[in-house]
Amino acid sequence: MSNLTLTCEHVYKDIGAEVCLACGRDTHETNWTTVNLAHKQWIADGKADWNICPQGGTIRGWWSI
Repeated sequence: MSNLTLTCEHVYKDIGAEVCLACGRDTHETNWTTVNLAHKQWIADGKADWNICPQGGTIRGWWSI
């Protein structure tokens, strides 16, 4: 049976690598450095201002996925 037909561990577990060592496929790891920079830019651009609820908290917010 081919590795492509099996559910690999990287599908349900963070393996800490961009390419799975078991099957050789992309693991879709999140690059948190890039996400954090994008979030800071989103705030700096004023896009977060409309999310602020007058009673505290956010109405809608940042989603990284």
